[in-house]
Amino acid sequence: MVAYRFDPAAPLRPAAPQVTVFSTFQPLATDDWLSGIEFHAEECVTTYDFPYCGTSHADTTLDTRSAAIRFSPFRVYASATCESVLPTEDPEYVSLVNDKLDTAISWQIARQLWMGSIDPNQTTLQSAGKLAVALASMGTSVDWAMGALIQKYTDTAKNGNFTLHAPPRLITYLMDKYLIERDGDRYIGPYGQPVAVLEGYPGLTASVNTNPTTWKASAFGPAKDEAGTAHNEGGAVGVAPFGQASVDEDWMFISGQVEVAKGPNRVRPDSFRGREMQPRTNRYVVYADTDAIVRFDPCAVFAARVSGLD
Repeated sequence: MVAYRFDPAAPLRPAAPQVTVFSTFQPLATDDWLSGIEFHAEECVTTYDFPYCGTSHADTTLDTRSAAIRFSPFRVYASATCESVLPTEDPEYVSLVNDKLDTAISWQIARQLWMGSIDPNQTTLQSAGKLAVALASMGTSVDWAMGALIQKYTDTAKNGNFTLHAPPRLITYLMDKYLIERDGDRYIGPYGQPVAVLEGYPGLTASVNTNPTTWKASAFGPAKDEAGTAHNEGGAVGVAPFGQASVDEDWMFISGQVEVAKGPNRVRPDSFRGREMQPRTNRYVVYADTDAIVRFDPCAVFAARVSGLD
């Protein structure tokens, strides 16, 4: 009989992704954001000829300021369980929980930006977005859709600081078709602008999104049609974003500049109390949290439903 001895090993340390929201987006222009930030975005209008001639140019209007848009910070948590004989604050597990928090934060910010999964009351890509083209024309190739999104954005006469957003499932297609390329710790598109292909962005649903009781689980598209009218999928009460028609399809968005910020990681004071509550064990749980915020220009946000499996 062979006797085996298993020596304890340290936990696998989480590795933060190389391409994150912090390497893709711009840092927030202010440090005073913990109480939230508010700003007025210009109304999104197409350009017009000067001089402006009043009613003779009935199809155009002057830029006006929209109502103030508010973005609030949200909190992200992580925990690590440790076994220790001594009731001391082991720095190894403090380091481990900080690594886990750094891994989770990019995913959570991306999820909040696209769908508002942490704070659904804030402006998101879904709530601000509208269809770039008629839905019947969608489900086509990614390269065609990317061109349509860029055209739609530039038609609004906004500046060139746009950002393309795509779920990770499309990364192999985008790279294979030379639609994006790696630039250090980010991806860039045809105009040299950032392309956010981020973990946390949703994709791949097996549900045909027509059931009003299940749309929230599978609706990843915009909340408005081409005219900016709120979409009401399947007769559901309230605004239900457009979903995928099949598992072959995903959504891509284009938006203006995106800014992000995060606060310092904090080890919570309720950490290392497990043994006090359960004195017969040596188990402790270390908790950490941090605050983060993400904002973007909600003026020109467009979406296209694409197929990346051709």
